[in-house]
Amino acid sequence: MTGKKNMKKIKKSLIQKKTIQSIIMSICTIMIISGLSGCTGNKDTGDDVATDEKKNGTSIYLVAMDGTSLGDSLDAPTIGCSDKLVAVQIDQKLSPQEALEELFAYEKYNEDEGLYNVFGLSDNLKVEKMVIANDFAIVTLSKDLIIGGMCDEPRVHAQITQTLTQFDDIDGVDVFVGDESLGEYLSEKGSDE
Repeated sequence: MTGKKNMKKIKKSLIQKKTIQSIIMSICTIMIISGLSGCTGNKDTGDDVATDEKKNGTSIYLVAMDGTSLGDSLDAPTIGCSDKLVAVQIDQKLSPQEALEELFAYEKYNEDEGLYNVFGLSDNLKVEKMVIANDFAIVTLSKDLIIGGMCDEPRVHAQITQTLTQFDDIDGVDVFVGDESLGEYLSEKGSDE
């Protein structure tokens, strides 16, 4: 009889261990899946950037240019001239307008980081107006936007859009320069060069 009791105890112990292992495996699987789905940090903006989850601050998005070691090493979809966007963490929480102003003020090229900021050419660029309604931002910039060539055109749109769509209340962005849409303004600038 003692042998049967011991067998029942052993069997019960094994069942408990398997149940505990199953629970642990389920929890680990859920944590892994949750972690992976949260890694992109992208809203539905074309998912054309490498992103970092914002932790204690706000991110601005700069360009890792095609042909640079950083740009070539990133596993992210490309924008424009085979460039990729990279999140740069600012160590403070900013409003959407403050995030754009931080982006515009960031230096043009940082060799240590290997990142380019298309707005580095536009020393006087400012946000004249920003309206956020129904998860959409309409941004009007001053007419001080300067670009260096056709590869800068997609960078302008991508850097602004990704910087703004990191905010929970912004899913889409329209940009105007003065009273012209960004596309119209850039096409006129391109024809002048």
